[in-house]
Amino acid sequence: MQLSRSFRIYYLSGLTDFAYMLFIFVITRRMAESGANPFQLGIVGAASSLSYALGCVVAGRLSGRWGRRRLIFLGAVLQITGFVLASLWQSRLVIYLLTTLVGSSAGLIYPPAIAWLTEGAHHSQQTSGTIRKLLIFCIAWNLGIILGQTTGGWLFSLRRDLPMEVSAAAMVLVLILTWRPAPEPADEPERQAQP
Repeated sequence: MQLSRSFRIYYLSGLTDFAYMLFIFVITRRMAESGANPFQLGIVGAASSLSYALGCVVAGRLSGRWGRRRLIFLGAVLQITGFVLASLWQSRLVIYLLTTLVGSSAGLIYPPAIAWLTEGAHHSQQTSGTIRKLLIFCIAWNLGIILGQTTGGWLFSLRRDLPMEVSAAAMVLVLILTWRPAPEPADEPERQAQP
């Protein structure tokens, strides 16, 4: 079954936030169990949010030049790397660094995904269709957050590493949704006009 570009982007939106929320849950839970104080737990949230915002800024600038799919793919690969490394290390400093990596890599995904979703929507007659696509994108994004937050504790109660493994599996699905051997013309970097 071939999914349309829009549906692939809706799924990757939901999966990315699902994985991200599972990661945040399991990292803060592990830190709390190891004796981290509320300030240290707050640093995880701050590092994650700040790096996410900075990742979005970088991705917004690069997606038209480097290619939307490539940037989403890179963000997913970096997310998986962060999840795997966070499963192996318990040091707080390393966890802060990995939280920053995971936050910024999630930020790499969203601006190119939105640009990819709304590609070609520059005419006034396409405004309602574009608004509808963005609304579904945001619903998928929020469903991912809700599912990640509601299943994190349950998965953790089954096995400590299960939320991280499920996060990595979700991002592998994002890689699959993003991958295509021959990119569509709209996915290629914009060419600068030659003088």
